Amino acid sequence: MKLKSMCALVAILGSAFLTSAKENPWSYNYSAGARSFPLGAGAGGSMAYNRLLYGKNSDDNIIYGYLRPVIGIGSSGVVNKGSLKLELSPISPLVFSTSSQQIGSYTALETIDCQQTDCYHRLQKQVSSVALVFGVLPWFGKIEKTVEEQSSSATNTFADPDSNLVGGSGGKDSLQGTEITTGLVLNYQWTAGLQWSWAKFKNSNAANSIQSIFAQKTSGQRSLISGFGFYESSHTEKKPFAFIFLQWSFGKSLGLM
Repeated sequence: MKLKSMCALVAILGSAFLTSAKENPWSYNYSAGARSFPLGAGAGGSMAYNRLLYGKNSDDNIIYGYLRPVIGIGSSGVVNKGSLKLELSPISPLVFSTSSQQIGSYTALETIDCQQTDCYHRLQKQVSSVALVFGVLPWFGKIEKTVEEQSSSATNTFADPDSNLVGGSGGKDSLQGTEITTGLVLNYQWTAGLQWSWAKFKNSNAANSIQSIFAQKTSGQRSLISGFGFYESSHTEKKPFAFIFLQWSFGKSLGLM
């Protein structure tokens, strides 16, 4: 599971308890996590400005809209990322977003032959997504569709360290992804659920799929998520993995941080 996917889990679960951003429009997020396959670990943070466009953000109201710029950084030591993102929600369960990401990859990837594919390169992503959060507590769900236009400094095929897939020759390709999450809010501390995701490059046809089960415990500003699942791709057979993820959130947020 990507660290990005684990971040999404915390965001979805947090959306079950709506909070007001009237007092302070700024929110901050710090996170760290690791997975066993494809082997990876990292840490990062983000800062967001929450601008309510209309309506009232409260526990008994979901009819509101907001605009939310976010700046983020992340690093595993050998893969470093910076991003600028803008979220627009015309109505709170529906979120459109666009972002620009700059990634520096300086490591071989476990599932890719880096003798044939460039794993040491700079990668730029222009990402567009639409997400829908729904459900009636204690049940919740989320569906997200994503398109990433990727451009690499490599001149041949290139490795995407997020998806662990190989993009097409010429250093450019388009990655399309779908992610589905569903689960139950058991109480104010515990949540559990399932997640499925699929991604595929348009030119290279490289694809992956991930299925996982997770549990989350929230205590104050801290959230701990752990679980296990299965990963398979065009480059590797299905293999099990385990993951753990810890996040600290400060300030009150309107969106899916």
